[in-house]
Amino acid sequence: MTGKTSHIIEQIYREDMFTDDFNIAQRAWISLTKKIKNIFPPDADRYLSHARKLILLGIVGCSFFIFGGIFYYNQFYVKYQDMLAAESKIHTFLQKRRNVQLNISKIVFNYSQHESSVFKGVVASRQAFATDGMASLVDKLKDAKQIPDGASLEGFMSKIFALSEQYPDLKLNTNLLKFIDVILAVEKNVADARVEFNLCLNSYSTVLKTFPGNVYNLFFGFKSKPYYRAAENARDFKIITY
Repeated sequence: MTGKTSHIIEQIYREDMFTDDFNIAQRAWISLTKKIKNIFPPDADRYLSHARKLILLGIVGCSFFIFGGIFYYNQFYVKYQDMLAAESKIHTFLQKRRNVQLNISKIVFNYSQHESSVFKGVVASRQAFATDGMASLVDKLKDAKQIPDGASLEGFMSKIFALSEQYPDLKLNTNLLKFIDVILAVEKNVADARVEFNLCLNSYSTVLKTFPGNVYNLFFGFKSKPYYRAAENARDFKIITY
């Protein structure tokens, strides 16, 4: 029984000790806060409330600025890539135009040489039929019973000339028309690609130079490019002379 009583008394004194320590700490904290409040003016709470509001507004403003920067950077980059793609399309069609001009010109030239040789052969055969040796050829054919005895030289020669007038169906004019159509189609592609490039550049430059894009671009440094312009010698209409 005595041991239990001693344990209870010990617990009571220990709680009193902890209570005294807590009271000492609490009084020290109250004293410290009073000293801090004495440093600031009486309306310090109002100033601190305004400061908290300003800090909150600053955080919100910085967040909007950062998100705006991400949005405009993506806009700048996407439109810049669209402009580069349109410019690349121009170069693609220019290369196509060069290839078409070289290859089709070579094909047309080779075919024109072929048709020229055919035409010369036809003319040469017609001249051969018109010589004086045709009379002796008719006599030999009569002797060989290849033509009737009553056939006249004039009638035989008219048939020969009718055959010689049947020239081969030459296709050079058709090939030239096709060549012109292909060149015109490629030129239209080049012109359309240049118009598309100017439209992409207009969209890119508008975002780059207008507010607030121009402010954000101070940090990003995207560069604008000039619009496509025709060469000086291509602006004047010139009549082709022969």
